[in-house]
Amino acid sequence: MDYFNFLYACIASALILALFTIGIPNSNAVMTSIICYYLIAGAILLLAGQSASNINTTLGVSIVNMLPFLSIFGLLLFSGILMNMYFEPISTNKVSDYYYNFSKVSIVLLMIQIGVFLRVLFTQKSVDKLSRKTLSVLGLLATINMIVLTTLAITLKYYTTDC
Repeated sequence: MDYFNFLYACIASALILALFTIGIPNSNAVMTSIICYYLIAGAILLLAGQSASNINTTLGVSIVNMLPFLSIFGLLLFSGILMNMYFEPISTNKVSDYYYNFSKVSIVLLMIQIGVFLRVLFTQKSVDKLSRKTLSVLGLLATINMIVLTTLAITLKYYTTDC
């Protein structure tokens, strides 16, 4: 159980740190956000591995039950990759104000998604007992966050400024 508590603490602290460093046009703050995204992704991957070892169902049901892990992991990787690709414009504040708005929306959606998932995981101790309602809510949040991240990618690619 201490292993889970450590991973939860890593996820919570990295989410809060990422939330506070978004919007600071500084190379150190941008690098901190990138590291936070990758730290959360690693912790989610470790939780997925631990939870997958407890699944006692068929392969198809197991894959469906692992979708929340995979969606959160994919969103975190996509966010980190975007920040890596556009590190220079972000750290020198040559991005549109929309970048900061959409980044904050994305991190808040990730916080909600991770919070819902960890609450269910913490109370049920296994992902094979996730209800359809929980899977639907997590899927909806992942879809909305993917739309936000796609908008963020378009903003970074086409709406950079020369300030």
